[in-house]
Amino acid sequence: MNNSKVVLFYGLSLIGALLLVLCASKSTLAQTGSLENQWMGPGMWLAIIFIVIIYAITTALYVFLEEAKAIHSSLQIIGIFIAVILGMILGMDALSGHDSVLAYMTFIAGGIVVIANIISLILLLKRPKNNYYGNFSMYR
Repeated sequence: MNNSKVVLFYGLSLIGALLLVLCASKSTLAQTGSLENQWMGPGMWLAIIFIVIIYAITTALYVFLEEAKAIHSSLQIIGIFIAVILGMILGMDALSGHDSVLAYMTFIAGGIVVIANIISLILLLKRPKNNYYGNFSMYR
């Protein structure tokens, strides 16, 4: 039961990350510089594909290597920091450009990623370690 909850929160984090990428492609920061990114441009689609691949790898890693708590914890902590930093930068830029809807969507998407990763991290750390070799008392 605990495993399905962690995968559920991984899915919620994926949805929040995809929303964060969509908000990033609509922001004014994405439309500056020599390699400007446009809404529905190839840069946005490559970012979406990259996010989906990263979440597919981490979900597969969780399903097949349940005992690797250190790897999962470090990936989730990195994801939390990236979501906070990216969400704050994009949200503040949208607020300075007087686009409050985009700013609120960015803050909400970043919040979804952060909260889902924190909950899945707590569930991951609360999971007991499996003993594949049985109990010592059964050999007596």
